[in-house]
Amino acid sequence: MNCPHPDVLSAYADRQATPEETRLVEGHLAACEPCRLSLWSTIMLKARLAAQPMPAMPDELKSSLEAAARSAGASLEGTSSRWWKPVLAFSLAAAATVLALWWRGVFSGTVAPENVARQIERPAP
Repeated sequence: MNCPHPDVLSAYADRQATPEETRLVEGHLAACEPCRLSLWSTIMLKARLAAQPMPAMPDELKSSLEAAARSAGASLEGTSSRWWKPVLAFSLAAAATVLALWWRGVFSGTVAPENVARQIERPAP
């Protein structure tokens, strides 16, 4: 009997298997007791691990990470509230550039409706 790879059984247990893998695993499980036991063990182990509390980060590790970030010129405090400033600056610069190009085109006559109509009617050489 050709048993599925343990990674495929694990993906099936996590409901991450592809439709084809799901079909193959379910067909195989109907006839293979060892794979059913392996799948059951995997599901139980993952459930037990998920039920465990997340360990806290040791204070020494947190302090050393913060020190490394500060020495690299970064700050862990308040970073989530400042992300929009460079995005806003870039967006405003892009909008100003587009507006300036449009303004120049309109007032130099290159984007006037009649010029656009002439370019559409006249085929390119």
